[in-house]
Amino acid sequence: MKKILNYIVLSLTLIVFACEDVLDKRDLGAITTDDVWVTPSLLDGYFNQTMSDGIPGFNSDVTIHTEEGYSLTVNVVNNTVAVDMSIGDGIDKWHYGTIRKINRFLENVDICPSDKLSDAAKNDYKAQMLVLRAYLYFDMVRVYGGVPLTLNTLSPSEDDLKLPRAKTSECISAIIKDLDDAIAIGDFPMTRAEAQAGRINKATAYALKGRILLYYASPQFSHETPSGTKSADQRWSEAYTACLEAKDKLTAAGYGLFAPEPANAQEAIDNFYKLFVSEECNKEIVWVHRYLGFTAQTPNNGWGGRPSLELVYSFAKADGTPFDASEIPAGSAGPQIEMQVSTNPYWLNREPRFYANIAFNGCDFPLQRKSQGLVSEDIQDNKMRHFWTLHTTVDPGKSNKTYDAVSAFDVRKYVDLDVNVSGDPNAGNLTNSSGVDYPLIRYAEVLLNFAEAATMTGRSGEALDALKAIRKRAGIPAGANGNYGITATEGKPLIAAILHERAIELCYEGFRFWDVRRWRQYTDDIVDGAATIREGRKINGLIRHNIAIRNDSGKDDIALFKSLSEYDALSDAGGKTYFENFKNEILANEQQPFSFGENEYFFRIPFEDHIRANEAIEQTQGWTDSRGQGKFNPYE
Repeated sequence: MKKILNYIVLSLTLIVFACEDVLDKRDLGAITTDDVWVTPSLLDGYFNQTMSDGIPGFNSDVTIHTEEGYSLTVNVVNNTVAVDMSIGDGIDKWHYGTIRKINRFLENVDICPSDKLSDAAKNDYKAQMLVLRAYLYFDMVRVYGGVPLTLNTLSPSEDDLKLPRAKTSECISAIIKDLDDAIAIGDFPMTRAEAQAGRINKATAYALKGRILLYYASPQFSHETPSGTKSADQRWSEAYTACLEAKDKLTAAGYGLFAPEPANAQEAIDNFYKLFVSEECNKEIVWVHRYLGFTAQTPNNGWGGRPSLELVYSFAKADGTPFDASEIPAGSAGPQIEMQVSTNPYWLNREPRFYANIAFNGCDFPLQRKSQGLVSEDIQDNKMRHFWTLHTTVDPGKSNKTYDAVSAFDVRKYVDLDVNVSGDPNAGNLTNSSGVDYPLIRYAEVLLNFAEAATMTGRSGEALDALKAIRKRAGIPAGANGNYGITATEGKPLIAAILHERAIELCYEGFRFWDVRRWRQYTDDIVDGAATIREGRKINGLIRHNIAIRNDSGKDDIALFKSLSEYDALSDAGGKTYFENFKNEILANEQQPFSFGENEYFFRIPFEDHIRANEAIEQTQGWTDSRGQGKFNPYE
């Protein structure tokens, strides 16, 4: 890549070598802690290391806990989403190592003489650290409720290290104070030049404040409001104020939706691609994790699961109205769907974000076929030509082949179409990796946060304006009524519409699990009597599905691929087009439906990993550990 990460993991050794004359190097073993705070290069290295450790990565594994995605090998939806499972980067959050580094930095950065490091630079450092600390505490609180709260460096004494959990309300107050303190710092810029893209700025602080207060107002936290805590109405009012301020401040600073007025559906698709793969941070990106690597031929390797058929169904039709899929049959097998791309109703007439987010079998998209080895026809002008997922295995005891239940879908988002393929296709060693930016906060989320808080405070007109702007950018026409396919007008039906819009607009950006959880949509209907999840029905009871590809021709699938020239014109001796040799078969992904437990709205803190080191931590109520029933009330 022609650019580098702004937050580089810097070695103190390299910094010193870079900054001192080659013939006059210091004894590196003699560098002390005090040297860090009076040496700008060392202090900057400490700052960069802390930011690198603390900036959040993918929340990919949580996709398999909703209809957003599923895993071919892991089933964790049946009352077993416990943090102890340690599923990748998904659930367990415990950021005290980085928080300790932040506290040390905040306590010591002013030691550096002003003639070596300006006060403005120090203030900018401090503001960024405050925002990062706020984010890290929020990341834990949304998992567990209240956690031990330390805003200064603890001494190594055993008594100081045994901190009990602070109340959830106390943690939220401390988090918001950090953000307010950062916002109040005059040297903290609202925007940054491209060379500093990825660094935290004041816009990040405003947007995070709105997000966090929105979460705190949501039913996950306001389901109970014990004495001494704010009412749900007061929380929604504060969330609205913060979300409105974030929207207005960011808009005034030049942030906005990227390419908000596409001329047609194809332009909307192209714009959505560019939003996520462009190396230049556009006006929609508020906070970004720079240059995470994806392997373009197998993008799903970066995710915990594949798109489910339920997610595919949830994308609207081209006019913005709901996609009317046939009812999914019960059991392990369903009807076979014709695979012909040009006539398949599942792939046609869908809103542009469907084509920008989902790769489906046979679509014209430069990805590698899965699992069966490449052939030269797959490559044209150094690009992969089509997306194939047929997976063939050979049973040594039989002459015929069997076909594994590989999904017909994959994640298309974040895949850079301009990456060339290198290697030998016949040897199966192709590579086409690409580094892309992973958005942590987008202006679209700021609008959606605002829409939700506006709805819950009786301002449905403001909420609908925000939704319409997002749907207009998505390439959905206004329609005769000017509602862009939105039929809900107020109250909980509008909340359900907003959550559905979040599921589509923020697809594979790490939001869906947390949105379902904060609205208690696993166990509770958002709208009484709702017929579908889109309309506000609870998720418990859902069985997810996928589509498996079957060779219906009786011929070797590899031979069929090798004979491929122009797939849409190819006919075999019997007159079948290429795709007519295959079927897409609907399969149930799991035998048991979702059964998310009431106690999972606030998870247990893993005893062996965290509590054993600090037994002053009380377990969450509704959970047990080796000491017995937990007593900590996360609603306080």
